[in-house]
Amino acid sequence: DAILACEVAETDQGVDLDGDGSLDDSITVFVHDQRTAETWDIGTRGVSVLAVSGDFVALSVDEVRVGDRNGDGDAIDLVFELYDAVLREFHPVGLASTRIFNPLRPPVEHQGLWAVLVSEQDQGATDLDDDGDAQDHVTMVYDPRRRTTRSVGQRIAFSAEGIEPLVLQDFELGAPFQTQLVWLYHAD
Repeated sequence: DAILACEVAETDQGVDLDGDGSLDDSITVFVHDQRTAETWDIGTRGVSVLAVSGDFVALSVDEVRVGDRNGDGDAIDLVFELYDAVLREFHPVGLASTRIFNPLRPPVEHQGLWAVLVSEQDQGATDLDDDGDAQDHVTMVYDPRRRTTRSVGQRIAFSAEGIEPLVLQDFELGAPFQTQLVWLYHAD
């Protein structure tokens, strides 16, 4: 990939990287574009890098540091957002990928789409899979080109211990691919 991202701690550098006037335990995310040899601070506090794919950096935004980012009325979630390194802008996806005390799997990119495991409880106790409760972990898919989010509509299942990634059905093309998440999408 042409885009690299890393987290830099102010205390390690001895420099106020986020411009708040102090050298606290803040982590600042820097992005480097190998095509242009440019490196820059993305300018947001309370974020950590989850993955990099193509021109996008997947981030976990800590609501404790920045406030409610998924609209559920609290500030305790870790929220999935994307950073477009070409346009140098954020996609405020607003999906609570996990609570701080219960880490789940990172987002998975496939053919430009991002699959995120979302706790219904952390997403404002919202029933995302239409099963009549808000107790599940559901896979949501974010399309950064269209800036749309949709639920796959079914609860998530994990592979059994010791079993490597499973071959799944791609919800858009019907083609198999491998990932750590298991999801099925029924278009009808």
